[in-house]
Amino acid sequence: MADVAAFGFAPFGQVTLSFKPPQLLAGAGVHLLRLPFEAVVGWLDEQSGEKVPLLLAGRAWFESGQIAMRWTGAIAPQTVVLRGYSTQEELSISLTDGQVIAIDELRGPHGDVSFRLDLSATWLTPPAAVHPTVSYQFCLRLSEAAWLHQLNQIGTETSFLIRVPSPLSEAGVPAQEWAASAADRASRTQAASRLRQAEKEFHDGDYEQCVATCRRVLENYKRLTPVPALNEVTKVRSEDRKPQERWAMVYHALVGLTHPAHHDDLTTRLFTWTRSDAQAVLAAVSSLVARLP
Repeated sequence: MADVAAFGFAPFGQVTLSFKPPQLLAGAGVHLLRLPFEAVVGWLDEQSGEKVPLLLAGRAWFESGQIAMRWTGAIAPQTVVLRGYSTQEELSISLTDGQVIAIDELRGPHGDVSFRLDLSATWLTPPAAVHPTVSYQFCLRLSEAAWLHQLNQIGTETSFLIRVPSPLSEAGVPAQEWAASAADRASRTQAASRLRQAEKEFHDGDYEQCVATCRRVLENYKRLTPVPALNEVTKVRSEDRKPQERWAMVYHALVGLTHPAHHDDLTTRLFTWTRSDAQAVLAAVSSLVARLP
């Protein structure tokens, strides 16, 4: 069943846009959400020869029954010329890699995708008695199966994004949400700040400094969650280790891996950090911080 937007231009009649399922077109970091539709002008017939030029524009929000609506983006303005027969047209919204991944996370397990569209239609050559601009709000839905199919189509073009809760400052961060004490809140804030710094250093090509900054993030991590000491964990046979002990091994391995970038001695001077090295470290440390409750 098509999702429909209906614009009434009294006293002439109604313009109806019947939307088909959205389509994701892969891009380089930014993708195009295509919104194809069929347009019909109710008061025209095929023999009339009249035209109705409309300027369509609007805004879109992602919505789910579990969360409040989330801003998605502007619908690119598009001029369409409608006639006395149905025409196939298209609108579009730009979505970044991060937005595509966030939408997939926010829809929840086995959830459909639904966008709330606030669309306006402006008749560019209206008769004197007609108010030229009409707005209409409606939902554009995509089933889980159709959404997953769209993701598969762009999968090879979408970069991997790790979402880390990132308070921008201590002020205004509820204690019960982030941590129990002021010291922990500061540490989490600092960890988020350092991750952003490491990301900037990575994009600037300063790979050794990126790894060194990740090493300092691990110091914050240890303040935020109990980490068993390495000598305690190694006393337990690997096959007998509990999940917390196995995650502790990941933490200690990352500390050992990033140590050379954080210190300068005869051994560490032999280390050369490549883009792939820094990327792997940044992804691993970000993933570890993202696991924090």
